[in-house]
Amino acid sequence: MARHDPHSYTDLAQGRIRHIAFHLEADFAQRQLRGTVRYLLDQPARGPFDLDTRDLDLRSVSSSGRAVRFTFGKEDPILGSRLRLSDLAGADEFTITFVASQPARALQWLSPAQAAGGRPFRCQS
Repeated sequence: MARHDPHSYTDLAQGRIRHIAFHLEADFAQRQLRGTVRYLLDQPARGPFDLDTRDLDLRSVSSSGRAVRFTFGKEDPILGSRLRLSDLAGADEFTITFVASQPARALQWLSPAQAAGGRPFRCQS
């Protein structure tokens, strides 16, 4: 593994991410963030592809409509858990569907009293 960052499981020898497209849906009542993320790689993947994760419930990983096998490594207090995609089979794109709930460290769910004006955040489309 050719890790260039001691705080990441990223291995640049596996390839690089060229673009990430997020589709996120916040469920304030359940305190969950549901998402679909599409990754585009700079070249077709050969062998495993590793990503950093923490506190995610992965629902699926797919590439061109085909399920991709994945495993989580042992959780590290600093790094979180390595997500290893093991069979991208030359694909240069893949999609991950996930749920991040209240315990996820990157999320902060505020009560209305903690929000400016006493109202929770609302997106306008």
